[in-house]
Amino acid sequence: MTKIPKWAYVAVGGLILLLLYLSLSTAVKVQVTEVPYSQLKSYVSQGLVNAVELRGSQLTAQLSKPVAATPGAREVDRVETLVPITGDPDLLALFESQNVIVTTLPEDEASPTRLLYAFLPWVVLFGVYFWFWNRMQRNITGRFGGREPSDFLAGSARKEQKPERAITFADVAGQENAKREVGELVDFLRTP
Repeated sequence: MTKIPKWAYVAVGGLILLLLYLSLSTAVKVQVTEVPYSQLKSYVSQGLVNAVELRGSQLTAQLSKPVAATPGAREVDRVETLVPITGDPDLLALFESQNVIVTTLPEDEASPTRLLYAFLPWVVLFGVYFWFWNRMQRNITGRFGGREPSDFLAGSARKEQKPERAITFADVAGQENAKREVGELVDFLRTP
């Protein structure tokens, strides 16, 4: 079995995150033109607005007929603006007087950056977990990566191995008496 390189895991993980980000950020959006707040109020006063959607401080209006937001611009049927931070107490009364359908929604909670912030700690946690798991798998074969504990400080260089020579009775010069006694001992051990 061939071992998969580490960069392949990183590449696949990065590709999955990129695809997740792109799939969440490329939602089909209707073309909306941004207009000043006062211009939107004038559209409401003229009776050009059918419905309004309030999302936090963002206000999106559906117009009854396409209107050019600025002279020479193309006509649009949806416009958006930001409600002033101080608020406008007359705005809801104006909507009611013109029979505008008002829909209020919470702020966009499913934005890609919020999802990224929600999943990022989990990605880091699982990344650390798999890193530790990989380290433990490598150390299962031996305490220090498959080597002996005494080799820990020695590094990964090979040790010099000296060839061992077998010594026979013919190699021992002299001492005939010692040779004979060792020979008797060997014979005794073979046949007690």
